[in-house]
Amino acid sequence: RLQRGGCEISLKGEQQLRGRPVNRMALQTLLHVLYLGLTYSGSALSNRDPSTELLNVRRILGSGAYDHALACAVSSLEVRSGNTDLYDLIIESAQYASRLTEVDSILRNRIYEGKDVPHALYARGLVSLKRGDWVQALKMFGDALDFGLNVPSLHGAQEYAYEKAHGVEKAVDHYLALSHREPNNPGVWYSLALAYWS
Repeated sequence: RLQRGGCEISLKGEQQLRGRPVNRMALQTLLHVLYLGLTYSGSALSNRDPSTELLNVRRILGSGAYDHALACAVSSLEVRSGNTDLYDLIIESAQYASRLTEVDSILRNRIYEGKDVPHALYARGLVSLKRGDWVQALKMFGDALDFGLNVPSLHGAQEYAYEKAHGVEKAVDHYLALSHREPNNPGVWYSLALAYWS
């Protein structure tokens, strides 16, 4: 028997939490979510940009100068490409400034020029989410995954779009099936957990 933090798991497979039986699927999902945290902790930290530049853009956005925040964030693309937080900030600024169409055009040009393609696809998916175009968002997020972008925010956004396009039950079924095909993919388990929590 293993005992840790009030959870007791016997080697015979009987699982209990403080003396009560635990649903095996719920426990597996919880364990995979914990695994996710460990898996993504290194990549998430390396993807974060602690520079004052992004913090300043966030302050400008918070002050209500949405157009100025958007201009600063877009100008940072040349210096800080490959940063998911920057792309999230650009989409947020564009939404507040009511300039999603302009930003979508900028992102499309970046893709055509071959600049930071996976992140630009992810951001275009976010633009589609903001517009309520779930199918287009799913396509963009799938393309970003195909190009190798593997961050929790992408998996979370993709699950949200799938849920909106097909419903919660189908999202659970979809990610459950994927978890059997790709049992070592933490992004799939993260998406499954989000679908269960909806």
